[in-house]
Amino acid sequence: MVKYLFGLLLIFGACTTYDLESEELILRPRILAVRVDPPEARIGQTVRLTPLIATPVGFAGTIDSSWLDCQEEGALKGGDSRDWCEDRDAEALLSRSDELVYKIPEDLPKEEVQSLSFTAGYWKRLTLEIRDRLGGEQDRAFKRLVVQPPARDPNDLQEMMIFEAMRNHNPDLPELEVYSLDAAGLESPLPAGASLLADSDYLFRLAIDKRHRQDYKVVTLDLSGIDPTQAQNLSPEEMRERVSIEDRRELLVIRYYRSEGKFGRDQRPNRTVESTSEEPQYYPAEITWALNTGDREVSLPGEIKLWFVVADGRGGMDWVNFTRAFEKGSAKPRLAALSPEPPPSLRKEPAP
Repeated sequence: MVKYLFGLLLIFGACTTYDLESEELILRPRILAVRVDPPEARIGQTVRLTPLIATPVGFAGTIDSSWLDCQEEGALKGGDSRDWCEDRDAEALLSRSDELVYKIPEDLPKEEVQSLSFTAGYWKRLTLEIRDRLGGEQDRAFKRLVVQPPARDPNDLQEMMIFEAMRNHNPDLPELEVYSLDAAGLESPLPAGASLLADSDYLFRLAIDKRHRQDYKVVTLDLSGIDPTQAQNLSPEEMRERVSIEDRRELLVIRYYRSEGKFGRDQRPNRTVESTSEEPQYYPAEITWALNTGDREVSLPGEIKLWFVVADGRGGMDWVNFTRAFEKGSAKPRLAALSPEPPPSLRKEPAP
């Protein structure tokens, strides 16, 4: 029992936050998200970091990437929102590739990693800096990788299987559904390849159900009055008294970005619950969008780009990109300041 519980304590779902800026309008090259596969790993394991880099319509430049690591001796400056090294010479270049294959170093402070495994896990911050080679515009963002201690016994297959089953995985989003909305709010599926039209409302839906969200366990260990590093010396009876395990389901949060137009107000981007026992089973994430032309002083774009980014609250991410041609159409111009209509009432059951 003690061995099993300690396996759980080392691998329970860690909580982290979304690390990147939330400006909606893309006017320059921007880093919207960084996905780590897997988002939670042990010291010595290898992960892959893949960025979502958004560029404005018509961008024809070249993006140069630099993956950086603020070394331990370089103090972090700016708190949790930035990771500028106070001593910029302590900022080590890891790679200039589009993606980063990163082995979690063996020299991380193992006692700190071990201690934090009882709470939210140890956060290793890695930075991506991008630069437009011709225009010189730059963006920079960091990603937190949740690090857990190495296996207590690499030959213990039960421990390894429990870790693989329970550690955090990235969300796996369904295909984006796109509809046009008429004046009465009725939905019509947008044909494949059809252009978006001016002064018209569109509905974007991600039909997220339980299959796309991960169940995990939150393990609480009451160590009041005990040194956390000595917890393994607790007797089975003391362990049972101090440990509680709660089943949870991930709480997904969606952010959306645009090259042009407006997203609607009063949206329902994350109709979700935490508990695995609560329903409904169907969680559509919905957002409306439109580009109105009335009193517009600049020419209309020939293309629209939209980005939908999902974070699971524990370091996992996924995204959907949407790009379509744009045409003026025949709808009556509406004032540019007007917001699109909110989405119609959410369906209670998934479509057949």
